[in-house]
Amino acid sequence: MGFGWKTAGALALACAPVWALAGAWPKAPGEGQIILTTTYDRARRGFDADGELGQELRYDKIEVSAFGEFGVLPRLTAVGRTAFQDVTMENEWGREAASGLSASEAGLRATLLQRDWDVLSVQGTAIVPGDVENVTDLRLGEGGWDYEARVMYGRAFEFQGGHGFAEGQFGWRWRAGAPPDEARVDLTLGWSKGPWTVMGQAFALKGTGAQPPRRDYENVKLQASVARDISDDTRLQAGVFRTVSGNSIVQETAVFLGLWKRF
Repeated sequence: MGFGWKTAGALALACAPVWALAGAWPKAPGEGQIILTTTYDRARRGFDADGELGQELRYDKIEVSAFGEFGVLPRLTAVGRTAFQDVTMENEWGREAASGLSASEAGLRATLLQRDWDVLSVQGTAIVPGDVENVTDLRLGEGGWDYEARVMYGRAFEFQGGHGFAEGQFGWRWRAGAPPDEARVDLTLGWSKGPWTVMGQAFALKGTGAQPPRRDYENVKLQASVARDISDDTRLQAGVFRTVSGNSIVQETAVFLGLWKRF
């Protein structure tokens, strides 16, 4: 991206999180990135209200998503995401299927503190309902406007001749109507050397405060991916994720391919 960093710490900070998806680091004014991702996601069992895995079901989803971020001011970055989905769900209560746009998101990320090795940001997002998946535990196409606030902290480091980065995010999503609000925790650890980057991530979700007939739910997903730069401004990524624990929610297993483009 042509950053003119002056210290080794800042160089590590620039190299590691430049490609970080929805990360705490700001984009320079007039610069941005777009990430296109294709995901195949499936589940054959679900977790019950006690966290036991056993409910038989059939869930299949193909999703093509687009995420973008763009530097508006030195400490202000605009972010957005939308996705096309084809989803089929069968369980003991019946079958439903839908294709079209899922919930879309738009927001702003403000940098509160940025030093050589670390950064602290806050982000606010509005979520617009679509025709497919909008809210966990609702029928396809159901749901209203939702809002989310996040606090995000990232830190860069050097390790084994490469550049690493770690990031933690805490978010709270306010849901419209009876569905529960959601607490979200996202953790990322990544390391880059040469054209290669590897990342491990954990995503925790807890729905709380549901109004009848809705219910609370929770899950933890683990994700691993590897990415390779194919040019100065283009990167390819491949990865997998799986739900490892939860209650009142399906156990997902997915593979994905991503194309990252900076501008």
